[in-house]
Amino acid sequence: MTGTIEWRVNPEHPNLHEARVNGRMVGWLHKRPDYCDRGHWQAAIELEHDIQDAFPRYFMRFETAKQEMEDFLRWRLWKVRAPA
Repeated sequence: MTGTIEWRVNPEHPNLHEARVNGRMVGWLHKRPDYCDRGHWQAAIELEHDIQDAFPRYFMRFETAKQEMEDFLRWRLWKVRAPA
């Protein structure tokens, strides 16, 4: 059984996109300044995880970051593997 991951922009912080499940924030993507050379988007998970999960993560493209976050959350929350 899987749930739904909903995205919303935080009204107080327009560069912060929150991933929510059942109203609970489980992760977020944050727009980084243009001069940042690690990536334009920083991703983090608000779930318990160990050092091997290595958060925060950095991405160059929003859509790539969002898809990777959704794949990770589906696996972590519902054990649904991402398509190969």
